[in-house]
Amino acid sequence: MGASVESSVTSPKPLDKRRSLAALTAALERATTKDAMARAHYELRLFHDNNGREAQAIPHFREALELGLDPTVVPEALAWLASSLFKTGQPEEASLKAFQALGLATDPSLKGFLVRLLRQIDRATDVSQPGQTDGEQGAAPQDCQIPHGFRGCMYYPRSSG
Repeated sequence: MGASVESSVTSPKPLDKRRSLAALTAALERATTKDAMARAHYELRLFHDNNGREAQAIPHFREALELGLDPTVVPEALAWLASSLFKTGQPEEASLKAFQALGLATDPSLKGFLVRLLRQIDRATDVSQPGQTDGEQGAAPQDCQIPHGFRGCMYYPRSSG
């Protein structure tokens, strides 16, 4: 797949602590508040994700977000969740999470990461209709929001209006 699109986005500064799995697991076990549990799950996800274990990171992403992760970290959490979902063969959900993150992101580098991730998902996913040739596209539904340069609408959220 080439270079990882994650290389251009740095991890959240207040949560980026390089610790052992045992220490991170112990921190989760000691957590008594929703905030502390969310943070501990998020740090565990960082550990697994940084060690190439995206499938093990995904449940920690989900739990951290469900518990109410710090709102300033949510766009990056969704972006990394999208990346991990894509890497584990879940492009539809990856695309949805990436678009969700893109809607919340304010950091230009994170937005750039998400656009590149969405392009990777788009290139890796065959959204053409049976019988179409390369370069031939079916008409997209009128309510489909297709970012510039994307081929299809299959994995993109529809407008609410």
